[in-house]
Amino acid sequence: MTIPIVRLEAHYVNPSNGILAMIRNDASSSFNGAQIQFSQNTIADWAIGQPAATNAFVIWKDRNTSTTGTEVFKIDSTGRICTGGIAAEYGTSLGSVCLKIGASISSGNFGRIHVPGQQIGGSSYAGLYGLAQTYLAYYSGGWKSLGGGTASAITIDEGIYSFANSNSVGATDSALTWTTRFTINTAGNSTFNTSTGTGITLNQLVSGNGADFKFTHSEIERNILETKLNNIEEDHPEWLI
Repeated sequence: MTIPIVRLEAHYVNPSNGILAMIRNDASSSFNGAQIQFSQNTIADWAIGQPAATNAFVIWKDRNTSTTGTEVFKIDSTGRICTGGIAAEYGTSLGSVCLKIGASISSGNFGRIHVPGQQIGGSSYAGLYGLAQTYLAYYSGGWKSLGGGTASAITIDEGIYSFANSNSVGATDSALTWTTRFTINTAGNSTFNTSTGTGITLNQLVSGNGADFKFTHSEIERNILETKLNNIEEDHPEWLI
C-alpha cells in the first residue's frame, strides 16, 4: 500500500452513497453549527459547513474559533444560492441565484448584469431596484468605465424600461455620465433622447437642423399632434405633409 503524502486520509471501498466521512455536532439543543476551518500560515481563514441551527451550507471568510467572519456564499434548504450574506428573496425557487445589492455577474470582458442600487441616467428609478444589463461599466463609488469608450445600460424598474449610454472616455476607471436615450413609462408612452414626456417624442438633428415630432394614440389609432420642421424643406421635401 502506498502511503499518501497527507496528514488526514479516509478510504473505503464503495461506501454507502459515496460518503467517506461525517462531521456532526451532537448537541441536543442550542446548535452552533458544524463546520471545517481551512487556514494557511499568515493567510486568511476560511470555513465551510452548516451555520448555527440552520438547514443550509455556507462558506465564510475570516472565520475561526474566535472570529465570526463574513458569509460570502450560501445554499439554503430549498437549493437557492445567495451571495454576500443575504437571504433568498420571496418568490424564488430551487436553482435561483440571489445577488446582494451592488453585486454583478460578468459576461465576457465588458458585459455585466448588475443589481446596482444606483441611478443610471435620468429615467425614474432606473438602476435602483431591478437588474441592469450594462456594457463597459461598473460601479465603485460612482459609475466607471471598464476599458474606455462609450458605455451602455438597459434597466427595468418600477414598470419603466430604459436605455442609456454614457459620455465617451479614454481610459479604464474613468468616471461615466449617463444620458437616457429611450424610455417606456408605466402608461406605455415612449420617449427618445429624454427621460420625461407623455407621448412619443423624437428629437433629432438632421444636417444641423432640428426636428421635433410628437405623437399620441387612442385605443386603435394614432394622430399626429404637432410637427415642427426647421430649415429642412429644401433637403427633405418628402417630410412635409
